[in-house]
Amino acid sequence: MEHARTFAALGAAVALGAGLTAALLDPPAPPVGPDPTAARAAWLERRVVELEAALANRVPAPPSAAYAPTVSQPPAAGRVREAEAPREDGATEEGPREGPTPAATSPASPELVSALEALGAAGHTGLQWRLLARSYLALGRMDDVVRCVRAASPRGAEEYGEWTSLLLELPAELRVAPLEELAALGTDNDELLGDLADAYREQGREVDAARLYLQARRVDPGDSEWRDSLATLSDGVRVAALEEALVTGGADASLLALLGQTYAAGGRADDAARAYHQALAGEFRLEWAQELIALDAARAASELERLAPGAGAPGWLALGLAYGAAGDAEAAAAAYVRSLSAPIPADGEAAASLTTMADTVAQQLLALGPEVAIPRLEQVAGSAQGTAFTWATLASAYLSVERPADAQAALSRALELEPDNRMALLQLLATDPATAEAILQRADALQGDDELWGDLGDAYRARERRDDARRCYQRARSLDPNDSEWVQSLAGLGG
Repeated sequence: MEHARTFAALGAAVALGAGLTAALLDPPAPPVGPDPTAARAAWLERRVVELEAALANRVPAPPSAAYAPTVSQPPAAGRVREAEAPREDGATEEGPREGPTPAATSPASPELVSALEALGAAGHTGLQWRLLARSYLALGRMDDVVRCVRAASPRGAEEYGEWTSLLLELPAELRVAPLEELAALGTDNDELLGDLADAYREQGREVDAARLYLQARRVDPGDSEWRDSLATLSDGVRVAALEEALVTGGADASLLALLGQTYAAGGRADDAARAYHQALAGEFRLEWAQELIALDAARAASELERLAPGAGAPGWLALGLAYGAAGDAEAAAAAYVRSLSAPIPADGEAAASLTTMADTVAQQLLALGPEVAIPRLEQVAGSAQGTAFTWATLASAYLSVERPADAQAALSRALELEPDNRMALLQLLATDPATAEAILQRADALQGDDELWGDLGDAYRARERRDDARRCYQRARSLDPNDSEWVQSLAGLGG
């Protein structure tokens, strides 16, 4: 009953724009539960959010649930868990943000600011400081926003994360000082370090920004954001920072590759090659090897010969690319085939790019020319790793040397393995359009492909089978009436 009277009075006070401070500070029923202090704090934070929304809309606050903690066991010692209370941006501490609530987007009100300021005497919680700071921000009182940050003194990744969106709305000249103070407390929070580095960069303090990006990366080496942020700095600053990190032992393989990229952009090819080689020795990545090959294929081949045996499939594939770029097609073909029997790294990114290793090898072999490619493609396609794509690639090689019968046999094998293989069907059009059409009619995944029906019409027209060509063009037009190509193709057949 006491609660009902309190909130009825509160609603009237809100509607009148007065008396909010007293309403916020009015105590609820005596706290119950294993941790009354924490429970009251959580209840009060929820009520602050409700009241902010009510003030923004000038309507009575919604009825509040009776004060009764729902926790069944004491919360962990230390900071009150805010997962039990809404945040000002509409999320909980344990879940994704799904959009702002009225509290997050409502205009600031002088009444709310006054009420929250008065709460200081009762002891602000983290949410109340953030609400007050956001209200100051909406009113343009930037210095007061900074004061709130300093008073709350968020520490640790969890607490700092609650302030991130608000702090980033401040201009760099105001953002730097509180971020520096928080960082000076000692932190293992890479996001805080990165945000401070961003602020330095906005102020033109690139050297300081580079130092902090590197520090953030040391805290979380797996976060590529800091490497990417370094890449946005000017070449001179980036090179100096990376060279210093290399001397002090703070440059990992990814940073060495970035140093190589920077050297290459500046025309320092020898230094770039050296940096890429060091990066590859620490962690072999195909894209870094390709950068090395682009600098000097012959030198890259020499270095990759030493690295390939220990790098697995990517190493041998890279060696093949180097030999090919250096003009040694036979050595390239041998390296490509060797890659098929080498292990694929367990690393997620590398494994994902090499899961179709036989298809990748087939493409590279075809680029070496039919004389070198055909015997190797026959070997790859006929192996346990052969796929529809490898057979279709072999068919391409056969067609390039006018072996249509062999090409048709290879395409038939490709379509046995994968009846919906578009590449094989396209190639079969060149040798046997009637068979290609029969397969197309049975391929559910391709029947709606107007381009394939149009290509089939082209194949029939090339053989002077005009009625068949017209039927295929009409089918293509029915699938895509807006494509003028099929109207023009039909017109080209005449009557």
